[in-house]
Amino acid sequence: PAFKRVLGYDEFELINHPFSEFLHPDDVEPTRKVVAEQLQRGERVFGFTNRYRRKDGTWCWLEWAAHPLPERGVTYSIASDVTERKEAAEAAVRTQALLTEAQEVAKLGGFELDVNTLAQTWTEETFRIMEVDIGDGAPEVPEGVDFIAPEYRNIAGKAVQRAMEHGEPYDQEWEVVTAKGNRKWVRAIGRPRLEDGKLRSVSGSLQDITDRKLAELALIESERRMRMLYEESPLGYQSLDEAGCILDVNPRWLEMFGYTRDEVLGRWFGEFMVSDDEALFEQRFPKFKAAGRTSG
Repeated sequence: PAFKRVLGYDEFELINHPFSEFLHPDDVEPTRKVVAEQLQRGERVFGFTNRYRRKDGTWCWLEWAAHPLPERGVTYSIASDVTERKEAAEAAVRTQALLTEAQEVAKLGGFELDVNTLAQTWTEETFRIMEVDIGDGAPEVPEGVDFIAPEYRNIAGKAVQRAMEHGEPYDQEWEVVTAKGNRKWVRAIGRPRLEDGKLRSVSGSLQDITDRKLAELALIESERRMRMLYEESPLGYQSLDEAGCILDVNPRWLEMFGYTRDEVLGRWFGEFMVSDDEALFEQRFPKFKAAGRTSG
């Protein structure tokens, strides 16, 4: 009765029909192999799984325990419906695959540090970030410190120590030196975990932010150079907003016209033109004229 209930067939739809009629196409050959190589030789089978088609057309996973009696030409089998377990396992595999792919795309790894043993657990992406062979395992804390660039070991060490001893979380950016000697920027986030009021571990994430950090540093350097050129240029420069009002001028501009910075900032630049030039400029750039007078 339970077998009929699981598959949805009545007895007459099952009796005297080859079991292969109900098997998923991908499971036919593996099932026949088990029958030929084990059951027909009198070997018992435990834990073998395959998919059977229900009467409504859906598939269910069955796990078999089979006891053959070759001398009588029969096999007694018990099938357990493990569909939910198999689907949950497959969903977990898919979820893990998605998580692994997301971590790789985001260059985001994870870690856990056991406060008592100082042993670390790393995700695959953390191994990739640190360029460590996953077969070597994650280093313990003392060896792990060697991956932090010397100029950041003090600040990183204090952050990790406060997390381990006082349960303080941290969120910092460090430069690290990988196992292959490459320098990378990482964002390290650590969160202490308590059990029964006791600090057990520190877990968190490690993200490779090298591209972003290098872009930020390049932008800072570019702005520094532009500012230096602006400030030290032998030419007078002025920066205007969309209305034509002065946002900034360089020292040479002030020297050329004899004003102080406070006297010109925020004023419409047309005020500093002689009337003939102002009229000509207003003809060529009417939007500046309208904007400037509106803002005034």
